[in-house]
Amino acid sequence: MDYFLYRGNELYAEDVAVAQIAEQYGTPCYVYSQQTLERHWHAVDAAFAKHPHRICYAVKANGNLALLRILAELGAGFDIVSGGELARALAAGADPQKIVFSGVGKTTTEIRQALSAGIGVFNVESLPEIHRINDIAASMNKIAAVAVRINPDINAHTHPYISTGLAHNKFGIDKNDVLAVYKTIQQLPALKAVGMACHIGSQILELSPFAEALSCVLQLVTALKEQNIILQHVDIGGGLGVCYDAETPPSLDDYAATLLNTLQKQAPYPLDLWLEPGRVIVANAAILVSKIEYIKETASKTFAILDAGMTDLVRPALYDAYHKIIAVKKLTQKEIMVDLVGPVCESSDFLGKSRLLAINPGDLIAIRSVGAYGFSMGSRYNARPRCAEVLVYKDKTQLIRRRETIADLLSHEQQQPFVKMQGLGNDFVLLDLDENSEVWSSEKIKQLAHRQTGIGFDQLLMIKKKEDNQFHYKIYNADGGEVEQCGNGARAVALYLTLKNKIDNSKALQLLTCNRLMTVKRVGPQRFKVDMGPPDFSPAAIPLQLPLQDQYEIVLDNKTYRFAALSMGNPHAVLRVEAIDNAPVQTVGKALCLHPSFPKQSNVGFMQIIGKHRLALRVYERGVGETLACGSGACAAAIVAIRDGYCQSPVTVHLMGGELIIHWQGKNEPVWMEGDAQCVYEGAL
Repeated sequence: MDYFLYRGNELYAEDVAVAQIAEQYGTPCYVYSQQTLERHWHAVDAAFAKHPHRICYAVKANGNLALLRILAELGAGFDIVSGGELARALAAGADPQKIVFSGVGKTTTEIRQALSAGIGVFNVESLPEIHRINDIAASMNKIAAVAVRINPDINAHTHPYISTGLAHNKFGIDKNDVLAVYKTIQQLPALKAVGMACHIGSQILELSPFAEALSCVLQLVTALKEQNIILQHVDIGGGLGVCYDAETPPSLDDYAATLLNTLQKQAPYPLDLWLEPGRVIVANAAILVSKIEYIKETASKTFAILDAGMTDLVRPALYDAYHKIIAVKKLTQKEIMVDLVGPVCESSDFLGKSRLLAINPGDLIAIRSVGAYGFSMGSRYNARPRCAEVLVYKDKTQLIRRRETIADLLSHEQQQPFVKMQGLGNDFVLLDLDENSEVWSSEKIKQLAHRQTGIGFDQLLMIKKKEDNQFHYKIYNADGGEVEQCGNGARAVALYLTLKNKIDNSKALQLLTCNRLMTVKRVGPQRFKVDMGPPDFSPAAIPLQLPLQDQYEIVLDNKTYRFAALSMGNPHAVLRVEAIDNAPVQTVGKALCLHPSFPKQSNVGFMQIIGKHRLALRVYERGVGETLACGSGACAAAIVAIRDGYCQSPVTVHLMGGELIIHWQGKNEPVWMEGDAQCVYEGAL
């Protein structure tokens, strides 16, 4: 029994309408019933209750962490076949002693990983593997528990791709060689033989192959006893089939009775029974919900083209497997015969053939019995992001795997996601280190900042979340050098975080730079005010190797220039000019920036006073050259103009890239800079 049932004409997952789930989470999506999963687990456990047993759920059937956690809480052990599955089981709270590591190709790294975790047993499948585990365990001063997986050469009468117990299959050790293998294990100091294992295939619909396989195992256990090799358990694997269509698999009670009767009659001494079921627990605990994109009629067939395909469920394409397909909402219209196919560019991309359904474009369908080998065998073929997974428990839903994005597809191919932003003429590249971006070296920054051969930008911004509404904020000029503060960049960061819904705009955003905490407030859809902190006129803060005074003089090419110097988190020299268009930005700006009086260099601003609340500004920025805009430079110029009595707050500063409004009440009060920001595009390298 499962919990996917119609109420009236509408399909429900437990107490939630499937259409509601599709509306909330999108399609295609896998929908799991927790009550079904738990019911099936308890049914398997109860069937073997009369005998000491261990149920090790086969993680390969479905490894979603939420499902594994449920099973772990129920007391399940886990059968794994890779280091990744080991990590999943441990992350889900599995007891390491209840983990069985199966599989023919265990790597050195995986064996070390398993020994470090303290797993219960390795099911070993070849002599080279046995020697490898011994050598690694010895190097780690550990004893590895092992069980030899035998190949009994038994036909389980299942699909050849999921048959594992025939002589020509890659799995297990030939039954005729098993006794010699156990003698070898006895001679290896870092191994201890604790059991014998066997697994003959999957989706088995008869009991006799199981009885025959267990009988073979017990005959070998009896032969080992005569050699004084005593084991603790036998592991019969999994493989019991389920009903996908008209199959009549054995009941769990009959399955248990067959195995336990065989064990009682043939075991030479008491042995625990271990099992590795997967499909029988999880298969019918899930449906795949898909939307019909088109109904396409041809001379020979009618196709219902779905948004799900073989990338979401490969069993029909791989095994010609049958899954029942039903409408999420029953319609009273006439049924039509259709092939349900996906969007993947393969003729094998079908989910069901020749099905009678009453459907229209835009309708939802549910593919049943997909919990086992459904999502777990999915792929990204055709660059299709993998779908979402949703868990239902009674009347509650939980997203247990988010739908993948295109950025997810690109993230492992040395693709660096970035966002191109603008803040008043300054253009920035923003790297969100919480979104798979990596830190760029100074050399890479210089290369990519180039206008002809790179992306082209004035500054690189890097952010990483520290806590709610607080982020680390690093700024680099185009030459790769780190900058202490950038208000235009801060606005760009604030807009990015707003567009990505990563902050609460009812609260202030805080950006932690290399030397201070900046506060940003939203005042419009793309407009923000940035707290730039109070100005600092001390030579140590700039730094400046000249005596402290309001106006400094410096001689360049036999000409004297007067300037003010202050720090707005980064150093600025401000010169007043009569005509902004004629300001010597490229000559005097560069010379003053690089002058020995500024050992760490300085930004140089040339301002023209236009009125009590307005000035014009051009800036030579260290590491950049003349720039269209400089937020901290606009603050520095407005502060000097206010301090020297030329202007009053607020001051509108006109730069080549646009205008900023600067608010300052004087003395030690913070400077607030207000302006717009813009997102240009998102890209990846």
